[in-house]
Amino acid sequence: MEMKAETAMDQIDKQILAQLQVNAAQPVADIARKVGLSVTPCWRRIQRMEETGLIRKRVALLDPQKIGVGMSVFVAVRRISIMPNGCRILPVWLLICRKLSNFTG
Repeated sequence: MEMKAETAMDQIDKQILAQLQVNAAQPVADIARKVGLSVTPCWRRIQRMEETGLIRKRVALLDPQKIGVGMSVFVAVRRISIMPNGCRILPVWLLICRKLSNFTG
């Protein structure tokens, strides 16, 4: 569900979102204190933003080095050129990605 125009954000909603961007796991009481609200109205605003789809989900950001991943590469190939001799040519960026990661194609 998308956020409708009639549920436009005010300055407090923006402050709440900024706090969630810093740390989505922080207690609502901490967020409420930082934005100048009591807990219940703050929690209701967060719930409304989740219900309307403004907040799609809360995620964890992982430290790539601590989980043993030097680099993450997301690749989408739409077309591979085929030469007249039948050789397939991959885009240069895909070849670079193969060298930098454990990409298996």
